[in-house]
Amino acid sequence: MRARGHFFLFFLALGPFGFWLWLWLLAFGLFTGHGRGRGAAWDPDMCVPLLVPCWPFLFVFVFWSWAFEACGRDFRKVMML
Repeated sequence: MRARGHFFLFFLALGPFGFWLWLWLLAFGLFTGHGRGRGAAWDPDMCVPLLVPCWPFLFVFVFWSWAFEACGRDFRKVMML
């Protein structure tokens, strides 16, 4: 359990992008049954239908995280982009 905490801290060290990446990887692992004895996480039958629709959302999260930091964490400036 301790190793998982350090794994999460690594993603937090990457900033907002790391946080969203960690959430996406967590959801990806849960939906594919990784770590619960229900097959490999990279099983193409399970993974490709989930992976393809998730990429646009990941890029949206990355863009908004970058914009939020670039605008000095002022939400009004971000909305004016």
